[in-house]
Amino acid sequence: STSFPFGNFIKKNNIDNIDKVGFYYVRIKSKYLDIPVLPLHRNTDFLKKKLMFVNGEFEGLYWHEELKLFLKENGEILKIFHAFFFTHHDYIFEKFIKFFSNLRNTDNFNNFFCKMVINSLYGNLGMSFKKTKTIFLNSEKDYQKYENTNNILTEIKFNKNFRIIEVEQVLNDKKLIKSQVHLASIITSKARIKLYNAIKSVRQHNGRVLYVDTDSVFAAYQKCVLNERHGEVVWLCKENKKIKNAVFTAPKS
Repeated sequence: STSFPFGNFIKKNNIDNIDKVGFYYVRIKSKYLDIPVLPLHRNTDFLKKKLMFVNGEFEGLYWHEELKLFLKENGEILKIFHAFFFTHHDYIFEKFIKFFSNLRNTDNFNNFFCKMVINSLYGNLGMSFKKTKTIFLNSEKDYQKYENTNNILTEIKFNKNFRIIEVEQVLNDKKLIKSQVHLASIITSKARIKLYNAIKSVRQHNGRVLYVDTDSVFAAYQKCVLNERHGEVVWLCKENKKIKNAVFTAPKS
């Protein structure tokens, strides 16, 4: 369990440090970090607005815990433009998470059901006023219908003609959405911190990281490490299956 902010927030300028709980808009310099800490949205050859972890100098709005990790890993904050501070913070999700986490262990049905409930909490907090639609396109002509509309969110191009695009559709009634995007952003930031520490733990125990996702790490070792704990990581094997070979072609693929 961990604390989260709630209540009103205030914007402050002329900030000298990141000691308070909140979001900070900063200009940072990440120079030659072996594992870059802070994310940045960038367009790539295959995807638009892809979340990348890069070295270099750039600006962004970041949760204070992630910025502290960045500084710990020898990153540099060049300038703090402004910050958003909250009036209160507490363990607002503790009872909810404990109840459904305990219920998950009772049987297979509750395991599936409670996982969906816990995941939907985060999903609803981050819900946008815009819906998305995935479209498969087989020709350049079909693509041109969407190319200049500025509503393509992501795009994967397999060859000259075949593409998969995700387009946005704005909801007419915004009252239907009960989101708290700042809380979803904080949850994501806290998860990234755990993943970062997990990657370091793997490498410190002579493992080779193959792939990471929002809640898991795949790694290769020279010996069996099942049921061992390496810092943030507990090594488990689902359904008693052992992976002999794997090719990770794309996120979640």
